[in-house]
Amino acid sequence: MSGIKVCKICGCTELISDRSLGGKMICARCGSSIFVNKTPLPLSNRKIIYLFIFFLILLLVII
Repeated sequence: MSGIKVCKICGCTELISDRSLGGKMICARCGSSIFVNKTPLPLSNRKIIYLFIFFLILLLVII
């Protein structure tokens, strides 16, 4: 599962490639080059989905 790159300083998702830095990705808002990957679903939401799937499979096995 690929994540969305987000600037660690300002939280912006708009990234640009700076030609003067050899194509290095920088934030369009603050100019920082420090990023984190943000997953589409937080860990707690994934746990709820896995729990729901588990109960669904358990229900199908019982019936």
